[in-house]
Amino acid sequence: MELSRCLSRDEAKSIFDCIHSNISPPNSLLFRIIVVPNDALKLSPPAFAYEDGIYVVVRAEKKKPVEIPSNLTDLVLPDSELALKPSCQWSISGPQNSRSHRMKQRYCYPRGQQEYSRNRGGSMWTQCDEYGNELTEYRLFQVYHSRKRAGSDNKVSITNSKQPKTDDGGDCLVDGLSLLSDDLLMSPCPSIDIGSTNHSFDLDIEDIENI
Repeated sequence: MELSRCLSRDEAKSIFDCIHSNISPPNSLLFRIIVVPNDALKLSPPAFAYEDGIYVVVRAEKKKPVEIPSNLTDLVLPDSELALKPSCQWSISGPQNSRSHRMKQRYCYPRGQQEYSRNRGGSMWTQCDEYGNELTEYRLFQVYHSRKRAGSDNKVSITNSKQPKTDDGGDCLVDGLSLLSDDLLMSPCPSIDIGSTNHSFDLDIEDIENI
């Protein structure tokens, strides 16, 4: 299911409830299931360029087989279909809702694949046990169109514009404001998505344990 916005906390909880209760999700929250081996990263999403939508990443625990709820097996994304997706690494931020001890959210940002990553965003949700420890057997990953990231590519660059020459061949200084149209001067300043800068982290739980 494609959403043009980030899932709410209640919607994320509803999807986890579908997994644990073995019930099909409503059409508004339809998701696909991706199975990864137990040696895969515990937090970062698998390195693919996903279509916009909702995914549940299932990671087998050590010495335990992957358990897919029986009523949700039709939602599993086959390995053959995954293999057709282009490779794309993802950066992942720290928890954004630290006040919650039962569920955590992180933002994800695709790297490389400029045409793909410049207007995509992602969100990763995990549940926690009663002590606040994250449970990584089931992770909720959403990919969506990010208007903020797309808008950051439309910034006007005056410094890169070609300067006119004087009669003697030198550079002629031009007031930068004269290069902008009246419409643009009257428009609000475009917002800058912090996610498009280097404010995200690639550390995974396994990385932290090895420090």
